[in-house]
Amino acid sequence: MCMAVPACLPDGSSGWAFNWNFKPKHKDVYLAQWSILDHAPHLIDDIRQRSLWRSWWRFVWTHVFIGPAGTVTGLHNDDNPNMFASVRGSKDWILFPPGNDDALQPGTKYDYGAQCSIVDISQLSSMPAHVKASFQRARGGVFARVEPGDMLYVPPRTWHAVVSPTMPCISLSMFGLQLRHIFVNGIPGLVRYALHCLGLYRVGHCTCCKNRNAASTKVKGT
Repeated sequence: MCMAVPACLPDGSSGWAFNWNFKPKHKDVYLAQWSILDHAPHLIDDIRQRSLWRSWWRFVWTHVFIGPAGTVTGLHNDDNPNMFASVRGSKDWILFPPGNDDALQPGTKYDYGAQCSIVDISQLSSMPAHVKASFQRARGGVFARVEPGDMLYVPPRTWHAVVSPTMPCISLSMFGLQLRHIFVNGIPGLVRYALHCLGLYRVGHCTCCKNRNAASTKVKGT
């Protein structure tokens, strides 16, 4: 299991120290949130996702992330509990506990099953002054480096951002929902998703449409 450590500056000051100004090259592609078992169900015996959860019943699914060095997953929190594992390469995490909404500023960008922050942690130095000042007020942050063979548990509503610092990475996010997660988070999330697909909720400002448009542009330009 991966060990997390406090993410404060060495001198004990209240600021956060990051050098996360990563930006993938234009030609690079980041495959994110790929539901691998929908396309390759025979891999379920290799992933063994259910063995991670102690409770007798959970709705479990796995997402795969494959990308080059410098890829960034922006600051957000997920509705449901997540077990994250690295298969190849390492990933650096910064995590903040629930209750930091005032500092981390949830935005209006739509992402299924998640809440996104307006703070761009990979371009923090160029963010507006009030956004940087607000971010400095976040409390309880921890840093974790997840290397091959490591696993990191991310509780629901935990704010986090992730980067691939030095090399291409392959990693898994394995979500496990109990009944309470389904009723409290899952059903409302499905309603919002249905409204989004119908064009009635946060259309155009979302992760899904952005990725779809990017893929369409790439195909047209091929």
